[in-house]
Amino acid sequence: MGTVRLSGPEFPETTFRGKRRSGQPSLFKAELTLAGRPAELRFNPRALRKEDRALRIAYDGREYIYSAEGLGKAKVLAREGIRVTIEPGPFIPQAGTVRAGTATGSADAVDLALAIVLEEVDTDVLTLGGAALSSPFALMQHFSDRAE
Repeated sequence: MGTVRLSGPEFPETTFRGKRRSGQPSLFKAELTLAGRPAELRFNPRALRKEDRALRIAYDGREYIYSAEGLGKAKVLAREGIRVTIEPGPFIPQAGTVRAGTATGSADAVDLALAIVLEEVDTDVLTLGGAALSSPFALMQHFSDRAE
């Protein structure tokens, strides 16, 4: 399992755990907690339409949809009245790839914490192309899980 954690004075402690793939935790066997309380995660890795592949998150009465516009493109976290978009930017040798984020609506610390943490998760399976590219790894993972 891989873990991503965010904490700070204005953010709820946010932890994402998922089966490690490509050096990052993935959406498989995933768990998400905010301020010590679990969030419900749902996604359909077999869906063909982008809207149907999106990750759905339920937390504290909020319903989120997290989607990817394509491999290497913007990722969007949305709930009623808010939208947080994080786009990949230029590559800087000392820092890596820079990302730029935009929040619209009344986004709060929970919204931003979710968007930031999910940036460090392997979400390629949210796109059909990403699912196709990662399917050999998913098959190996399936056999590995059965052996455990």
